[in-house]
Amino acid sequence: MLPNHPNLAMRRAVEGDLDRIYEIWRARPGAGSNDRASDGRFHRDGFKEGVLLSSPFGFWVAQVGGRVVGWSSLTPTRFNPALRETMAEAGAYVDPAHRGSGLGFEILQFACHSAHGSPLEWILGYVAASNAAILAVSRRIGFELVGDIPAHVKGPRPQVLLLRYRVP
Repeated sequence: MLPNHPNLAMRRAVEGDLDRIYEIWRARPGAGSNDRASDGRFHRDGFKEGVLLSSPFGFWVAQVGGRVVGWSSLTPTRFNPALRETMAEAGAYVDPAHRGSGLGFEILQFACHSAHGSPLEWILGYVAASNAAILAVSRRIGFELVGDIPAHVKGPRPQVLLLRYRVP
């Protein structure tokens, strides 16, 4: 249970959660039919292999009444062995029916706080510049803007902002 959402429970994600995780991810702001993520099996397998089974930092689901309504993860951002254990990328996604309820804040903060006392030094976030809600949530948690990646000229990718969070 989390203080601002007494009916919310966070737990480690398991393989049986993959379809719901993928469904929530596909419903993220800015996702569309032209999005490269249209191959569901490829991305579900990617979540399974790249995040769920191999993340040394964590992958959690948020549940309300036993139903998965969001998820968060911390995944390695670098393959350089000297840096792999010190930097992670944060991900936080909320079912559209629960957006605007503060759930995104709760699950992202949960992921960040889970890293306190770990070898992680930095958590990075890559956020679409148009996603004002998660930008506000990230700043409230303590992320700071450190750069941007311009919109992709070869395809449907928006401008992305790079945020960082210093893990105490």
